[in-house]
Amino acid sequence: NDSSLAAIMSSFTWRVPSDDTHTKEMLCYGYTRKNCTQFFIDPLIHLFMAYYTADCFTLRDVQRAANLTFFVSPIFKYNGLSFYLELHPNGSNQYNTGKVVLYLCVVTIPSHIKEIEIIYQLSLLETNTSLSRRKIFDANTWYAPWRCEQTVYPLSLSQIQKLSHMTFRADIDIQRFVDRHDQDIALPIANAAVDNDNPAYH
Repeated sequence: NDSSLAAIMSSFTWRVPSDDTHTKEMLCYGYTRKNCTQFFIDPLIHLFMAYYTADCFTLRDVQRAANLTFFVSPIFKYNGLSFYLELHPNGSNQYNTGKVVLYLCVVTIPSHIKEIEIIYQLSLLETNTSLSRRKIFDANTWYAPWRCEQTVYPLSLSQIQKLSHMTFRADIDIQRFVDRHDQDIALPIANAAVDNDNPAYH
């Protein structure tokens, strides 16, 4: 029963930043005026702004995205593998324009591993949208979508344009590793949850 999987899965939460570019710029201007006696030229303020957050996009960018535009989450690690989420808010090709497409991606698969069997659940918390699947990842299949069927997508761009916040969650349970000789490999670490607050900087 997929609905019971979350209890044993490792969870990663990705909150799309809601502060727009102007807000970030004003925060940086205010901080420098309050804490520094010297004058900072605009290019320096923009440089500070670039490092204000690890994300170079905001919720507004996501909600106004053109077809084929995509955004990626910070990298998170679990059981010796690195993952990230890839979001296409307005479709990943010309045929699914207007549909929200979300992928779970493996950064790289070690050369001695033939395939990895994973149960995963991808969710958007604000809309209570959640889909679970079992998937085999290998060198040629390093990503997996959250769509229900081959051409059915759970959310549309118009639905997420109404949101004031967006929080995606990936729940992952690695079932098995298989080596090049078709032998099972013991999992490198125990199935323990990662830190959700800042997984990209561990």
